Amino acid sequence: MIQLNVITPTLLTRLFTPDFIKRGGGKILQVSSGSALLPTPYVSNYAATKSFIRYLNEALRFELQHQPITISTLYPGYTKSEFGEIAHAKVPWFIQYTQTTSRSVAEAGIKGM
Repeated sequence: MIQLNVITPTLLTRLFTPDFIKRGGGKILQVSSGSALLPTPYVSNYAATKSFIRYLNEALRFELQHQPITISTLYPGYTKSEFGEIAHAKVPWFIQYTQTTSRSVAEAGIKGM
């Protein structure tokens, strides 16, 4: 999880940012989570990795503020996917009324970016 949610986005951002600067622009969209915004019992490591994305992007926005690069962070809430099943996530009953789909999250991310 740390490899996927912390190291990989960091390396990809480091890899592509110099090319965006040379090209005169670029867009970076990182997927965080609503769990990054508050302590989340039962998925504490996941929430911590998503908090990393939040703060990485906030720092990068400052560092790259004079570059033609936009950095967007997506904070989806509970999304219906295989993740919850594989992680055996404990989900409160009321989440069924607020959950989204992977497709709607992707569309919102692209639109927002």
